[in-house]
Amino acid sequence: MYNLHIHTPFSDGKDSPEKIIYLAENLRLSAIAFTDHDNCDVWNYLTPKMVSKFSGDIVIGAELKCYHAGTPIEILA
Repeated sequence: MYNLHIHTPFSDGKDSPEKIIYLAENLRLSAIAFTDHDNCDVWNYLTPKMVSKFSGDIVIGAELKCYHAGTPIEILA
């Protein structure tokens, strides 16, 4: 099981990256992706010690706000 759309306080999420990693490990997820709005700031925040507490894969991405024909769309990258 995966969760590839997770927000942290670096955008509009409430849980810290540490808590998210803890919860993901307890749920036995295979992978998680931190995808805050328009930034990858969590990359500079994560430490090897934090990451080592999760047995699955951690992906750093972003949810990018774009427009097509005047319609806003969000893309996970």
